[in-house]
Amino acid sequence: MNFDMIRSQVGRYETNADTSPVAAQLQTLIAKHGLEIFRDTELLNQEIRGSQLSKTIKAQLALIFSSSTLPDFILNSKSDLNLVDMDNALHNVVGSTGLSYKVALALIADVFFACGLSFAIEYGAQLRDSSIEYKLHALMPSTMVETETQTAERLIAAYNNLIGMNLEEEDDETIKKAASEAVSAIHKLCEAGVSKGFYMLGRCYLYGDCGTKPDFQKALELMKIASDHGIPEATAALGDIFFEPASLFAIDYTLAHHFYTRPGAMAMGKDRQRALQEIYKQHSANKTTIVFAGIVFLLTIAFLVFFHEGIFSGASRLAIGIVLTVVSGIAYAASIWYNIIKPFNGLRWIVAVQYFIWALYAFILVLA
Repeated sequence: MNFDMIRSQVGRYETNADTSPVAAQLQTLIAKHGLEIFRDTELLNQEIRGSQLSKTIKAQLALIFSSSTLPDFILNSKSDLNLVDMDNALHNVVGSTGLSYKVALALIADVFFACGLSFAIEYGAQLRDSSIEYKLHALMPSTMVETETQTAERLIAAYNNLIGMNLEEEDDETIKKAASEAVSAIHKLCEAGVSKGFYMLGRCYLYGDCGTKPDFQKALELMKIASDHGIPEATAALGDIFFEPASLFAIDYTLAHHFYTRPGAMAMGKDRQRALQEIYKQHSANKTTIVFAGIVFLLTIAFLVFFHEGIFSGASRLAIGIVLTVVSGIAYAASIWYNIIKPFNGLRWIVAVQYFIWALYAFILVLA
């Protein structure tokens, strides 16, 4: 972990060093006395007073070690410090010392780093009251992640089994209870910042799992978080979202291609492999469409110059022909640019535009 990134989030340190002076001094103390130094508050404070730190930092460290439960967190958690609820630890330190939140957070981050527990902290997404917040928080241990994830999956399966049983109306309460338990377990994962939880909640909003009301935008946000954290199922689901979206206007084969071709996505099923083949066919068809549209544009110019009777005697008809030809040229140029930035999206619209211009041109000539 790049700990400078964490320091930049709390706005307190301005250094490019791998460790701050605070972390470096604490590492020296721990190397000398071990973690047991946190049991002896008097010795700890004595060593801090003799360290090469500013008076302000010394006073702040003395406060957090003598007036809070931070030493207990360190001693009781040891290598499983990521079990600690960072919010609780911070509020405890802030409440008992009077230090500001940013100062307390910076000091705690350095203490954890000095103890060799920097893996216990990350700056990532968490679910708070149905909205996503990015904040510094403690990581859940992998063993706990696995247990909690399995619990959520089991509750989801139990709900799906009830739905598949076609129960009577009087069993609605049973189904609602199962849905509530499953959603609650998923929310707990998201509140702890577990990536798989964001994928599960994204499915709820995308497909209406566990009785959740579908919400395309929330599903998209949650799936992107899970995908960015390496959940291949979420990456594949994002490909699905843009390949066969709920709304016609959300179709984006280029984005679908981006997600389908990311690591692990193609292993999620043959349907996605077939979808990717369709996307490549569209890409090939675009080349043909551009060539055909270019020929139509050249024919428009040729018609204007060589086959327009009275072209040099009818100034108004000449002006109309030039305007429509320019419009056709702009549309053709736009299609080329669109194909550059969205190479897998369909281009059939350019042919429709040019046919419309031809029809309009012919209609004007008949009226003339």
